[in-house]
Amino acid sequence: MLLDGVEEQKEARNIVYDLDGIIFLSCYKHKEADNIELMYADLFMRIHAIESEVWREYQVNKSILAITSKKNFRHSLTGLWKADRKAKPEREMTDKQLASHIEAKKLRTYVSQVKVLLKERMSSSPSFTVVVSAIAEADDTVIDLANNHDYLVVAMDSDIIKQSKSPVFNFHSKHWKWVTKGNADDEIFLHIIHDTITGGHNGSFGVKGSGKVAANKFIQELEDGEKSFTDWVELFETPADALLNYQVADCSQVVDGKLKLIEMIEISQLFEEHLIAPF
Repeated sequence: MLLDGVEEQKEARNIVYDLDGIIFLSCYKHKEADNIELMYADLFMRIHAIESEVWREYQVNKSILAITSKKNFRHSLTGLWKADRKAKPEREMTDKQLASHIEAKKLRTYVSQVKVLLKERMSSSPSFTVVVSAIAEADDTVIDLANNHDYLVVAMDSDIIKQSKSPVFNFHSKHWKWVTKGNADDEIFLHIIHDTITGGHNGSFGVKGSGKVAANKFIQELEDGEKSFTDWVELFETPADALLNYQVADCSQVVDGKLKLIEMIEISQLFEEHLIAPF
């Protein structure tokens, strides 16, 4: 045959990794060894294994490793950001709680130390560029590159998976596959609205007394034209509370590395764009 031996031309794409999750998995796996170098080596074994999967479908040109620093714009918005993850005083803990708390502190230390090594050793790498934003979480950096620059995504975080317009490879061992070809604007918007009601990953946010069942019902009513922007605002104690919940849930507010916080008028416009009955 004329085409025998000719390799299929793969689509060339850039790719961005949500490295926070991969670092955590590597540190957790080797936490008993108390060996940062082992954790660092495991991190790159995971990256290379992911690369092998990605190259089955795409030719990769540029690879970005996105990691989160200690502070980001959400800390400036509210003192409640990640407040539910702060432990109570050790003297008030049970023995079981104290043991879990000590293990979690050690794990956070390991993660921080691996990030330091990564930034030091990869500063001149020809293969990977490490991005540590001073204003955003890794989620925001990933969504910026995916939605504004068409990067492929490697992540296991549900917010990234549901807010990315580009294909996402979920590296968690329970998945280990491409989980979306990319979300439409309508799907992303409704996911954010859902998170404003449930609070998403952060228990300090959301509508008091509402969970996934209430959020799913409200989303269905929005899609059916039975609810509107005004109804969404009235779920919260104040309009400012509604705005804050949207701002902490939306990963698309970093554009080309710069923060562009969404305002209430823009949210009302999104209701108008994506739903039948916005007002």
